[in-house]
Amino acid sequence: MSFDNLGAWQDALKKKAKSVSAMQNRIGKVLAESAVLEIRSRLPGGSNSRFEGYASTGELSRSLVITNQRNPGAYKVSLKGPPFVMMKGMVHENGAIITGRPGKPLRFQVKGKWVTTYRVVIRKKNWFRDGWLAAGQKPLQRNIRVEW
Repeated sequence: MSFDNLGAWQDALKKKAKSVSAMQNRIGKVLAESAVLEIRSRLPGGSNSRFEGYASTGELSRSLVITNQRNPGAYKVSLKGPPFVMMKGMVHENGAIITGRPGKPLRFQVKGKWVTTYRVVIRKKNWFRDGWLAAGQKPLQRNIRVEW
């Protein structure tokens, strides 16, 4: 048995492998982008927010990034930015209690009225986790790694 056209077969297989790899990359990118859009839709603040009374500067939305990984079609969705933006993301995800210096109250404006208090409780919102789960866990978790 001889393979007279072995070179042609090998060339065809290489071309097919490149097109499959390109398709995996496109699918992975689309899945990652849809996950980011879903996560952004759940951010606190903004006009369509589920959380009343929160102002939105857009910092958290802009800090969500997609990076390509080494494997074809593998992408990573992460929160990148200055430390204060990362902290803000964690506070809104997990909740926090903000207190002033000992014996000194906090003073700030809410809806145009000045408020004085000794502590502020920011409730847990799970915007990142809920957005990730809503985007469709199974196909995403196979192709995209999440890093917080």
